[in-house]
Amino acid sequence: MAKPSMMDPEGGGPAPMHDHGGEKHSPTQARHKTDAAQRHDTEKHEIKSLDVPDSFLTQLRSIFSAYFRLQTALSLDKLKDAQKSSKDVVKVLEGIDMTMLKGQARRLWIKETGSIRKSATDITTVNDIKKARSSFALLSESMIAVARQFGVGKQPVYRLHCPMAFNNRGADWLQDKKQTANPYFGSAMFRCGSIKETFGKTPAEKSKGGKGDQ
Repeated sequence: MAKPSMMDPEGGGPAPMHDHGGEKHSPTQARHKTDAAQRHDTEKHEIKSLDVPDSFLTQLRSIFSAYFRLQTALSLDKLKDAQKSSKDVVKVLEGIDMTMLKGQARRLWIKETGSIRKSATDITTVNDIKKARSSFALLSESMIAVARQFGVGKQPVYRLHCPMAFNNRGADWLQDKKQTANPYFGSAMFRCGSIKETFGKTPAEKSKGGKGDQ
């Protein structure tokens, strides 16, 4: 079977872009410099989660669950299932009780929820899985920010990185399982990617990271 082109990978397409005052950057350019820099930042600067109520984390876990179903659907090349899960993300998001949050936590939550809502909604409207994957990359950036800032509850969540997504620019996503299931390539390169960060464990365990199946 022919390998997918790295310039136009199956499920890759053009890199999704954030617009910052007229200058556009891909998610990896906007929030991540290089993979080496990511590892350095994770190891040298442990990111402290905000102090939020356990009841809020319980609600937050519902969003992660819907996101994980979306990630799984894209890894299996199932656009309709991905769109259903995207609708679930938006539905759960609208039901979150934001009054539990105060001060900085509330401000950060409002910021991220806008991005989550837009990216998830965009997935529901496309008719091409490549476009869905581009929006999923933006959604993943926001979900990773939420995981870092608010936590993920007691069950571990893993940040994975695929260096070949979007014309080799690379992209991240979250999983609740260690074994790689690549949402950007699907069946073309299902196991491409590795674990770069773990949420929901002690700082020592977070910094170790780990490699998934290549």
